[in-house]
Amino acid sequence: MLFLCAAAAAAAAVVRADVAFTQAARIGIAARVSTLRHAAPRAALHVAPRVIARSERSRAGVVQCGWGPDPVWSKMQVVASAPAAAEMQCIRVQVPEETAAGYQTPGQYVQMRSGDDAKPGFFAMASSPGSGDEFEFLIKEKEAAKWLTDIKVGETLQMSQVMGGGFKIKQSFDSLDYDFPCLQVVMFAIGSGIAPIRAAIEQKGDGLRLADGRKAVLYYGARTPEQMAYQDKFDEWAKLGVEVVPVMSQPDASWKGASGYVQDVAKAAGIERPRNTGVLLCGNKEMSIDVKALCAEAGVFEGRVLTNF
Repeated sequence: MLFLCAAAAAAAAVVRADVAFTQAARIGIAARVSTLRHAAPRAALHVAPRVIARSERSRAGVVQCGWGPDPVWSKMQVVASAPAAAEMQCIRVQVPEETAAGYQTPGQYVQMRSGDDAKPGFFAMASSPGSGDEFEFLIKEKEAAKWLTDIKVGETLQMSQVMGGGFKIKQSFDSLDYDFPCLQVVMFAIGSGIAPIRAAIEQKGDGLRLADGRKAVLYYGARTPEQMAYQDKFDEWAKLGVEVVPVMSQPDASWKGASGYVQDVAKAAGIERPRNTGVLLCGNKEMSIDVKALCAEAGVFEGRVLTNF
């Protein structure tokens, strides 16, 4: 009995001490706030920029972003290079088995650069996953990529591991997250943005599952027919079940097809059964914004409108 009473008394003492400490802390905080309110302004804090060591820079390149892990660079050889259209170059690069194995989903990309201190670019594969030990790329001729469009067969470049999640086709089109099954795919591409779309169309196995009866239409834009790559593949894609709608934004008088912008041509045509539709798109920011707005207005589920970045 005496032991219980002593324990109770000790516990009460602890409680009283905690209360006293809490009250003292509150007083101290209030005093500190009052001091800060009346104190002179503090000088701005200056932080020296972080200097990246050369050894670290050789791993991370000069591009730092939140798109994934730092690139791990490997030297690769160019095995083919040829014009794909006006101002477009098709190149093929031989890759080791472990790099090829990392390419699982259309829309994934790699970084490439000419050397240790060169600025890398981001390039989505045009070839499909599982298509062998060569990656094919469609490169637009511009100043930043001139080294790549001018590269010769047999020369080497530096390439990262495969990066990005690509088009989440299986998760978005084939999952049970929606009450409406995905019965058709509408695709949008302009310029070199056709590269990852081609990879999705030509992927064997699960992919877009066109062999299972899923319909597909591709709105593919360029300024002129001369600047449109892969026209020789349109018949092959049609046999796979893809209706190709070429759209020219700056055609001459001889052009008899659709004119304007891909999003406007698609809007005029309408999206049938939008709740049963999945969308892939790759292009510039303005096109992407307009396509997403078109899909939202039509009633396509937001989670089924996919980009590769």
